[in-house]
Amino acid sequence: MFTHPIVHRELRVAARRTGTYWIRASVAAFAVVICSQWFNNRLVAASIGNIGPGSFHTLSLIGIVVALGLPVLIADCISHERREGTLGLLFLTTLKSRDVILGKFAVLGSVAFYSLLGFAPMMLMSLTVGGVTINEVARMALALANALFFSLCAALLISTRTRTQSSAIMGTLMLVTGCAILPMIPAKLSSHWLLAKTVIASPIATRLAAFESAYATDAMDYWSSLASAHLLGWLCLVLAILSLRHNWAQTFTPKTLKARSAGPRRLNAPSRVLLFTRANRLRAFAPVARAVLRMGSQRPMAWSAAALSVVGSITHAIAVRTLGSPWAAAGTEVIFNIASSALFAIVAGRFFFESRRSGELELLLVTPVGARGILREQRLAITRLILGPLYLVIAGCIVTTPFGMQSNGAAALLELFFGLGRGLAVVLGVLAAVRVGMWFGSRASNIFTLVGWTVGLLEIVPTAALCLLSLLFSDSSIGILFVCVLVPLLLIAKNIGFIIWAGRQLRREFRAPERSLLDRMFRWFAAATTSRITDAKPPLIPRQFSPPLPPSKL
Repeated sequence: MFTHPIVHRELRVAARRTGTYWIRASVAAFAVVICSQWFNNRLVAASIGNIGPGSFHTLSLIGIVVALGLPVLIADCISHERREGTLGLLFLTTLKSRDVILGKFAVLGSVAFYSLLGFAPMMLMSLTVGGVTINEVARMALALANALFFSLCAALLISTRTRTQSSAIMGTLMLVTGCAILPMIPAKLSSHWLLAKTVIASPIATRLAAFESAYATDAMDYWSSLASAHLLGWLCLVLAILSLRHNWAQTFTPKTLKARSAGPRRLNAPSRVLLFTRANRLRAFAPVARAVLRMGSQRPMAWSAAALSVVGSITHAIAVRTLGSPWAAAGTEVIFNIASSALFAIVAGRFFFESRRSGELELLLVTPVGARGILREQRLAITRLILGPLYLVIAGCIVTTPFGMQSNGAAALLELFFGLGRGLAVVLGVLAAVRVGMWFGSRASNIFTLVGWTVGLLEIVPTAALCLLSLLFSDSSIGILFVCVLVPLLLIAKNIGFIIWAGRQLRREFRAPERSLLDRMFRWFAAATTSRITDAKPPLIPRQFSPPLPPSKL
């Protein structure tokens, strides 16, 4: 095998990429922030004996999500080579398909591994408090590394079968999620011993079996689950090599539109979308909105983001029941909020990012649509895309709010206020991710910069600030008021502020200043008057007869 040229080339590319260093620093810093909140024991635990096991459980949950989600960053490695036309150049040399796959795996896997390595010191901090053994930490580290190996192999397999970046990301998420969750369903539905053993094929089961309580009961479950997930990763790696061997010569061709069947519609009809007006629904010419709605994988990505938000709400409710503290449960929810915000940001900013990269945005700015029309139609299309997922997010927040209430009297009112405020903050967070994603989509150089800045501003920085602010409220009575009252209000204010700020930045970027209140009232009155006039049928005026002009006047 000749993997050295691929490894050398990919290492040089990764060394010049600033995201290589930011990913590692961000993951390690996020682990520090989540771990630090557990040492404020008056907010997160009723007794000091619960701090060590609680922090270890929280960090292991975040670690398994990071291990299964980090390969999304490399899901486009082979399909990117195909789109750029450099994949065929690699096979003009003596390189084989296994050399390309193993070379990509060696370099990109090392970046993901070093990012996950930042969790190791944080899990070791749980040993200083007590309640966690060194063998338990070692087993958990091995389980996380094995889950990362499997997800990397799955990402390489999907990358050899896809052509676009969005399909590679969605395919990787679907394959990894399916392999992690589907084996656990038969064990939950039936108590038969054969169906109960299907759970060992899931990487999540390896994490659950690594805890001391489960390992002491049956150690073979841990090692069986570790071996099965490892073999599944090798199977994905072998399939990726075979797939690339057969389809490396296929060139990238943009997907064309399917021909419509014969009907009463015109062949070259203008792009029309639904506009919701005061009186009725009106079909109007909106080419930008039509282009946004016709982009592939937008709706599945929006629904996946909503599903992640609902899973975060369910995890928060379960953690509140288990740990007995909403502040401790926030550490398990924030990782799902990060993933949800990242997908919503891609959905919102993808059109601006791709159209600016291809030069289409500059052409649209000189058309009669104009900058104001582009922003209006983009907002209309994104509203249609996220309306259904937003209803799902609202339903998840409403359903899970009663499960986080465990007290009576005044404490129950505080918990109810916290639940409603948290739900409103989650819904406003979706809208803020959409608006900030649109803003960074018009300025980012790549899709990961768009996601990184959006998630960093909306989730990581506020989470770190709240964790540091909680250290000022060490008293138990003040701490409860801080968690149940002040935290939801701060999150709501943060999301509203980002929505307003991103909207102003968008209008400033496109040189489309906001109209004044008087101008809005005048335009509303003019539109209402015009609609009343045009609704009435004009009177029939007979056409006047004019005699023809004489030849001398012609």
